[in-house]
Amino acid sequence: MDEWDLPKEFLKDKMVVDAGCGNGRWTYGLLRLGCRVVASDYTTSGCEETRKNTEQFNDFVDVVAADIFHMPLRKGVFDIVFCWGVLHHTGNLESAFQNVASLLKPGVLLHIYVYGRKSWRVKFWRKILSQFAYNNRVVLIRFLTGFTNRFPKLRVAIPFSPSIHSTFDAYSPSINEESTEEQIVSLFTENDFKSFRRLMPRWYNAAFSPDIHMHGEKNV
Repeated sequence: MDEWDLPKEFLKDKMVVDAGCGNGRWTYGLLRLGCRVVASDYTTSGCEETRKNTEQFNDFVDVVAADIFHMPLRKGVFDIVFCWGVLHHTGNLESAFQNVASLLKPGVLLHIYVYGRKSWRVKFWRKILSQFAYNNRVVLIRFLTGFTNRFPKLRVAIPFSPSIHSTFDAYSPSINEESTEEQIVSLFTENDFKSFRRLMPRWYNAAFSPDIHMHGEKNV
């Protein structure tokens, strides 16, 4: 629970939305911790992968193909909304934040991870990779990630993650909105959250990253 900085017992029997579930890695973890989860993703492939990866928990998970701006879920009924690495790819971070926040009961928790201000090197590589067609971009990212894993000192010039998945997520999408901590705090404030705090998960090495992990408790 390093990502949340909360005890495992806190999550037991909670009703959770995993908004933008991707392949279901966080959905799987939440289910293992005793949650009931509604997992949603914009892509049918993501939903299919999530169903496959969580089939042992069929009685405790629902997977829904949904646009984050038009989620077919009841508002004000969930204990937790988890939205990790999604809002900055939507094209309208503020509206997407409002939509996921509206799903929460009063007094409960929204947890998000969004991009902070990136270095010029990251922006340079995004620009380079955007020139390639999707399949060629995948091949190039695989090659460069493997290359920098073999020669880590090259990350000074090629700032890729050791994980191909993380590298692809950071460099391939065409929409990559960046935020300051002050902007994210304003979003929580404007959407009626009474308390919020930035987290520094050790597994992510967040203390050395500009990215923002934050959760907030909605006003009663």
